[in-house]
Amino acid sequence: MIRNLLRKGDLTPETLLVLTNAIYFRAVAPRLDTLGGGLEALDWTQGLVTWWDVRDEREFDELVEWMQSEGYRAKWASDGVDGGDDKFAWDYCRLITVSGGAALAHVIDSNRAWSLVLHAAEQLNKRFDSWEALSDNYLSGRILWLTDKGQWHPTPDPSQQLFQDVAQELLTDESSPWNRVSWDRSGGTIIDGEPFG
Repeated sequence: MIRNLLRKGDLTPETLLVLTNAIYFRAVAPRLDTLGGGLEALDWTQGLVTWWDVRDEREFDELVEWMQSEGYRAKWASDGVDGGDDKFAWDYCRLITVSGGAALAHVIDSNRAWSLVLHAAEQLNKRFDSWEALSDNYLSGRILWLTDKGQWHPTPDPSQQLFQDVAQELLTDESSPWNRVSWDRSGGTIIDGEPFG
């Protein structure tokens, strides 16, 4: 169960931004309230090379440019595999992931990482109307990504079930940060029914 992952006294505006990537961080990392999910810099240094092909700031900049301008969503749209449902959440939640990881691995500084996280969270909030819509788009994008990696057919990657379970828990558990923090930020951030800040 998701308990005590969001204590009002520990909240910062930055912490709230990271919640848009809670599915990934809850599935693979120890924390939801910090850059990189609380994973160690050593984990991120190796992970950036292995999973993102990023070794330095130039390669990071190229990746960010691609994620913001095209990402996987452009490929899937041109292939006609997304059924017209742009997988924006897949690219932009992953932008939050890689930005935090790059800061922890000292590829970029933390101020730049937070700036990218802020931009991604704002774009996600503009694009989707609920935590559930974000979750559905992210999870369906993840299936397309696993398919591209050859990890979906003929046997689906078992990790997808973990991500789906995490999303379900974030959406249904009363103590979940997603149920405590309102998606709608038009009147400011609302936590447990009260204005934050």
